[in-house]
Amino acid sequence: MNKVITIDLGRYPLKWIFAGIVLLLTIISSYGEKSHAAELNRLPRNRTELTNIKSANITYNGKDLIVDMFIDYIFYISIHQHYYFLHLDIIGSGYSITMETKNADYVPALRKNFMMQFSVPGYGDNMNLTLYRSKSYINSTVLDLKYNQSPNTTISCKGKNTNDRTCTVHNVCFTYDRLFWFGKHNIQFQEPFIKFNGQHTFSGKKAMKQPMSSYLASKGLQDTVKNPVVAVAFTGVELNKWNWIYNVAAPLSVIASNPKYDTVYALRTPTALKNHPFLTMLGNIVPVFDDHICADEVHFAHLEPSHNAVENLKTKVSSALNEKVKESKALVFLSNESSFNVSNIIDVAKAVCNTTDVKTIIAEEYDEVSLISIMIGAQYIFSPTHDMLSYVFWMKSGIFVEFIPAGAECLKSISSMTQETGTKHIRFSIGSNTTKTEPLNEQCAETYTQQLLKGTASVDINVVLQEMSNQ
Repeated sequence: MNKVITIDLGRYPLKWIFAGIVLLLTIISSYGEKSHAAELNRLPRNRTELTNIKSANITYNGKDLIVDMFIDYIFYISIHQHYYFLHLDIIGSGYSITMETKNADYVPALRKNFMMQFSVPGYGDNMNLTLYRSKSYINSTVLDLKYNQSPNTTISCKGKNTNDRTCTVHNVCFTYDRLFWFGKHNIQFQEPFIKFNGQHTFSGKKAMKQPMSSYLASKGLQDTVKNPVVAVAFTGVELNKWNWIYNVAAPLSVIASNPKYDTVYALRTPTALKNHPFLTMLGNIVPVFDDHICADEVHFAHLEPSHNAVENLKTKVSSALNEKVKESKALVFLSNESSFNVSNIIDVAKAVCNTTDVKTIIAEEYDEVSLISIMIGAQYIFSPTHDMLSYVFWMKSGIFVEFIPAGAECLKSISSMTQETGTKHIRFSIGSNTTKTEPLNEQCAETYTQQLLKGTASVDINVVLQEMSNQ
């Protein structure tokens, strides 16, 4: 006969027994090899994702940027999370580069010390570097970073703002208005990135992930320009304007004379000006308008006018045209565009120079380079005021005699130009019955009308001779 054994569980405190078993297992497991209970219990209540980052140092070994961190992690997943969100930012003049850890060389952890190495895409003195976890600040420093050869684009810029910024960029392509960046790091440019001479804007395009070689192939380009080049910006050749000679031609001649650069790329300059005879005298200047240029090294520069640049320009052009220059004692310089004429200007030239050999030049009948060579050889130039007087700049030395109608004394003087060249400039105003000299630097508040610049006047030769005898 089977016996039935009945146990009345109600007599036992089961919930307390179960709780005791759990407690016992917890205590036993806390002494195990992989236990983190004690560490978890020590964590502060107000902890954040940065709490276990105990130190983070940013250094530079002359080639790579190194981020050295001590992370007091409990679970290895913390490292993966940090690795996903960490990034090192470089702030340069006009740009910022974000270097994510996925693009770094990761050095395996030694206990809880971690190291990452970044190639340097932006270099220069006093570069600001900041380490972030997502948007949370970790640490920052300022370092001097040097250029190291890289297959990707690298950049270095100087200048406080877009108007005075100059940059040297390696492994880059550009058009007349845009720079193309190649590399694995993200870059953001100030807009506009560069404003050449305060006028011509130049922008930077965000990083292109494709290799530079692929971009070359897509544009039908065989290879990059190997020798260092320089890029400036101007829109044309205007030798009849003194402002263009001073602000563009003179500083351009200095840049083109720099032996470091094989080619000067002229951004925004029409391709029709390629091999322009005047630009050719200055150097190897290549217009860039619709072209894509890719180079191993390019320096983006401003044209910086100065007295020394003017002297360099005049010396360079005079030397280039030396064989074409023909000396002439007296030269009358006229323009078909001028509506003001001096009826006896040739007689004035003959009397002043004591010669019958007076050469008359009409500006529009000569090309620009021929006109310059004529001016270089002139000892005296006589001219009514007109828009082509900037060519007088090319006189080697001598005297320039200008005639203006009475009432137009406030007409803008080109004395600043003649002062730059060392040419003596004398100005006469001609009235109905008067001829008198006019101070070149006199402050003048009067106004004149274009009507005054029309018609024909006659010079009192005796007044001119008297003034010239005093020179």
